[in-house]
Amino acid sequence: MIKRNAFALLATLIFASACASVPRDAGVAEVRQTVTERTNRTVEWTAPSTTDDPRIRELLAGELTADKAVAVAMANNPRLQATLAELGIARAELLQASIVRNPLFEAEIRFPPDPFRPYELRLVQTLVDLIQLPRRRAIGRAIFDAAKLRVTSEVVRFAAGVRAEHADLLAASQRVAQSRMNLEAAKASAELAQRQHDAQNITDLDLENEQAQYEQAKLDVAREEQRLLVAREALLRALGLRDASPMV
Repeated sequence: MIKRNAFALLATLIFASACASVPRDAGVAEVRQTVTERTNRTVEWTAPSTTDDPRIRELLAGELTADKAVAVAMANNPRLQATLAELGIARAELLQASIVRNPLFEAEIRFPPDPFRPYELRLVQTLVDLIQLPRRRAIGRAIFDAAKLRVTSEVVRFAAGVRAEHADLLAASQRVAQSRMNLEAAKASAELAQRQHDAQNITDLDLENEQAQYEQAKLDVAREEQRLLVAREALLRALGLRDASPMV
């Protein structure tokens, strides 16, 4: 009986040490630290939110910088939240791999009672589970570590993608501003050409050239505004927002 009890105690200690080695936060802190080291930025993420959340409103207030865009996306993008949920699944699998089947407890009371041993208690544990436990734990740990690497890579890629979408939006905004300035210049030039033509200072061909440049400038503005709209929609999707009303 002493040997059996010691064997059961050993199994309990192995199980306890297995659970203690699994991060309680499913490795989120390790992923956050690695992402911070790789991106040189401190990143935070929380449960999915909406634009009605004061935290999101605060981030969207004022100029939307690249850092703010990443912060909003981290807290608000459902696809990223689903990716982070993989850590919890991998942690559960590691815990499952570290668990052995419950031992069987048996008790026996003798009638008539033996004056020395009127009862007997037995605790039985499957030996196969204990033998396979280190291997199962090693496999579970490998799966968990792979999940952390996969999630870390996805978060880094996601943050880089948000920054790229933000940069595309800024570039599109600058192109629209430049094309509108060109349009104003082409309009002024076309009006001047019309007055010069009326005064018979330039030929019909010169006037048509100026008017053609003006029409081309209007097409350029329309094209750049369309690109700006596409860039804004792409950033909205990355941020997990439904409309551009909270954005500036």
